[in-house]
Amino acid sequence: MTEEDRRFWEELIKVDLRRFLQTNFSIARRAGGGELAGAEKLELVADLITFFFKAPLTFEPLLSLAPSPPSLYLALRLNKQFLKEFSRAPVDYLPTLIRMVDVESFIDEGLRAKITKSWLVFPADTRPGANTSSLVAHLLTTPAIAWSLAYNYNSTKDRRYLAIQRISSQLHDIAKPIEPRMHYRVEVFGELVNSLLSNILDKKEVDEVKEAVEQHHKDEKSPVRRADQISAAIDRIRDVIKVLIGNEFRTPEFMEMASRYQRDVFELAYGGGRDAWDFWATVEERMPGKIRELSEKFVERLGSVSEVRPSLRPYSDLSYFLVDIGGVQQFVYRSPKLSAVAAASLFIDYLTSAILPVFIQSWFEEEECVWVPLESFLLTSGANVAGILPGRIGADSLLRVVEELSRRLKPIEVDFKVAVAQFHEHYPHMWDEVNKDMALAKISPRPGSSITDVSGGIEPSRICTLCYREEASIGELCATCSRLVEFGKNLGFRTKWMSGFILGQKKIVPRDVWGVEYGDEKDPDSIALNTIELISGMEPPFTGRELNVAVIKGDGNRMGEFFSKSISISDAIERSFRLDHSLKTAYGKALQAILSADSADGKCERDACRIWLGTIYMGGDDFLILCPSWLSLPFSYILAKEFESGMGGKCTLSIGIAVIPPEHSVWHAIRAADELMEVAKVEIGRRGPASAISFDAVEQGLLSGETVLRRLEVQRSNGLTARPIPVESRSGFSLKHLLSFFGYSLDYHPADIMRHAYSHRPSKDGSGNPTISRLRLVRRAVRAAVECGTSMLGRWDEGNWESALKIATLYCYRESNDNSREEVLRRVFRDIGELCRRQLTDQAAESLRAAPLLDLDAAAKILGGGGI
Repeated sequence: MTEEDRRFWEELIKVDLRRFLQTNFSIARRAGGGELAGAEKLELVADLITFFFKAPLTFEPLLSLAPSPPSLYLALRLNKQFLKEFSRAPVDYLPTLIRMVDVESFIDEGLRAKITKSWLVFPADTRPGANTSSLVAHLLTTPAIAWSLAYNYNSTKDRRYLAIQRISSQLHDIAKPIEPRMHYRVEVFGELVNSLLSNILDKKEVDEVKEAVEQHHKDEKSPVRRADQISAAIDRIRDVIKVLIGNEFRTPEFMEMASRYQRDVFELAYGGGRDAWDFWATVEERMPGKIRELSEKFVERLGSVSEVRPSLRPYSDLSYFLVDIGGVQQFVYRSPKLSAVAAASLFIDYLTSAILPVFIQSWFEEEECVWVPLESFLLTSGANVAGILPGRIGADSLLRVVEELSRRLKPIEVDFKVAVAQFHEHYPHMWDEVNKDMALAKISPRPGSSITDVSGGIEPSRICTLCYREEASIGELCATCSRLVEFGKNLGFRTKWMSGFILGQKKIVPRDVWGVEYGDEKDPDSIALNTIELISGMEPPFTGRELNVAVIKGDGNRMGEFFSKSISISDAIERSFRLDHSLKTAYGKALQAILSADSADGKCERDACRIWLGTIYMGGDDFLILCPSWLSLPFSYILAKEFESGMGGKCTLSIGIAVIPPEHSVWHAIRAADELMEVAKVEIGRRGPASAISFDAVEQGLLSGETVLRRLEVQRSNGLTARPIPVESRSGFSLKHLLSFFGYSLDYHPADIMRHAYSHRPSKDGSGNPTISRLRLVRRAVRAAVECGTSMLGRWDEGNWESALKIATLYCYRESNDNSREEVLRRVFRDIGELCRRQLTDQAAESLRAAPLLDLDAAAKILGGGGI
């Protein structure tokens, strides 16, 4: 830890966190009509401290059209009166709440970056292995545990006492980055606590917090002390450390250093107290760099953590809970209206990260006169909420809460499932147990539930014209679709056109970029009537050559497995943060690469706008984007690469791309992209961990979920496609190799990738571009090679795959030497021949029994943007 790090932490607490508390207390006072007092004031301080440190967990790289879920939570938290009204009918009040909340974040990007740094720089413990746990994560889990313990053993449920224990737990290690060895002394942490809380809490309250922090090192019965011990045991993974690097301490030098303490060397090194500090100070003095060396060895060996069988110490007075929101995909895609899809997706995010946590808090305040801490909700993403509650609050209590919320969410139907497991010191075991319980909950019918026909008994004329599931009750729409359409009004293309987004330090507004208004659907030349045409790459007044639009659908691979491998709660929280952060950052970098292409005619800015306009949702581990066909493959390549990089290669994506003319059904194309994405997921399971992509394009006929699978099945049975293909692979055919065939560099530089993409950007009349001409020749040469193999063997299939490919290879080499052909076409035949030859000698291709000839054809069609 450097002196600069110490100053950074001190400023974050004394200046940034204090300012955040002051600002939001002022808002809460105005909302409540006066000063806050007693337990409610203390509880708000604690929730605000937690909110401040959890801000990076919902990173927003672009200015949104609606407030982020954390902003929505905070708006409700700061206005308890509105929270009560909202809790009675969340769906009714949600549009009003969204209009009330400023879309700008409660925490600006500069401060968010500082908080993110605090997660990554400051460990909860500096010893090898233990230093993989974040101090901030420790400061979030400890108060959740402390409050639960205090709740269990405080028979009066004294809210003021519980709140003091929470704040003390949040601040018990707050001086660690400044003075690691003496952070527990009141003269060290007391000055920091005074600077943070003076004039926000009164002097008596501040003194009580400081006393509770001081006592947690002295009083064995202190909830803060026990919570610190439990949190440390979970996060510092002592058993894992012992298995992975324990033998490294059995050297003569380590043993000699430990002999003066007359203790086992490992027990000394990972014990508590001054002896441990002195031991590690001696290690650093005698063996400089040893701590770093042991830390690196621990990280390298973490891959074998499954071999560790630690003691499963349970804590009967604590519970680990999981709430699952079921039927998300059906809910999100119930309507073919894109703004309603965006609204449904955002509603699930709001439900997960704001509505469910704040409703649980409000319900327990009303029913049991306690306030559940915000930090009790450890993970809120992917339609799942997981966290810590007192053992006295069992599954039945939690189930009653979510069932009541489900009732109040009407007319929107939400199927909550609840699982609760006993809290364990070993996080992976606890995660397994709660997921087993959840699996049982999902297959168990709810009391009073029955199987019903979704449209049984409804006259055809009364079925909702959007979802075709429920009876129309508001005009032609059912109550749910009507709410989603209303909710989605602020998320539609019109609002996006006028509001714009922020990329880097630049705000880009489509209306200003094009210099025209969105217009009216009655005007045949308006943006309103031609939004999909605009996204495809066409320009007002939308005459001339028609371009194709791509639907890109992506999802993270093996997310359950990814989270199940968390070795601690701190690790699980950081994984959740990195997942959302990495995807949104990758998206921002891919857009930034477009701007970096430096098109002199302003097309780059317009094309970045097209993708932003077409982004239906983006976050967590999935996304849905409409974009110009010609950009879809390079954009997806950058997105997948940057996501993998952000996740340290530990997570990958499956991507499906369906390309259609703009007048075709986008809804059917979404279904097609979804099926292609699922096919890619299956391939991930067969070939191993890698991002994978599958794509298809049509210009005639209908591309739907059914037709895209049928087309892929025929092409596979003929041995003419390798799709789905990995995004990148050391051996075998991949998207990287596919793009290189079309002139893209094998070296990865996002800006260069997009610069090359502009070489095949379709022009208005489609003429005069040599790259476009080559794409046409590729399609011509591929068809000729396939026809040659077919004419000689009757058909391509798995049985004669190799023979047909050899014939196609010889044909391409022969045509490349035909001097009567134009030079460009001869080069195309030569390149296809080389590709075929490589496939014949590639073991990966041999195992697939496939030649990627129709992959070249489809890619040429997609990169050409339409009319190729």
